[in-house]
Amino acid sequence: MHGTFLARSAPIAQSMQAVLRFLLQMVLLAAGLVFAAGLAVLFMGLLLLAGVRLAWARITGRPIRAFVFHVDPRAGFSRFYRAGKAAGPAPARTEEAAPARRVLPGAGEISDVEPKAPER
Repeated sequence: MHGTFLARSAPIAQSMQAVLRFLLQMVLLAAGLVFAAGLAVLFMGLLLLAGVRLAWARITGRPIRAFVFHVDPRAGFSRFYRAGKAAGPAPARTEEAAPARRVLPGAGEISDVEPKAPER
């Protein structure tokens, strides 16, 4: 009896799967069409804005300027360069202020290098 129920419900399950698959495809198609329509409306709005701007420039006799955001790459450098000059010179380092030198393990075993005093 258990096997006959599964045999009778298999065509119903397959048909429900087909219906749900079709509905999912329709929902995804609708979402894609709504997205494409939104992009088209946005593009048309930008074209309309550019047209109105062009017409206004012709009516008033002003030159048409492009939609451009100008960036000066030197501005960031000069800002920090001026800030460094305003802070003044760095204080001179003394032997007391210098951090203590740490000797690495195994440094005494090295024989082919002559250590030199650091130059300042």
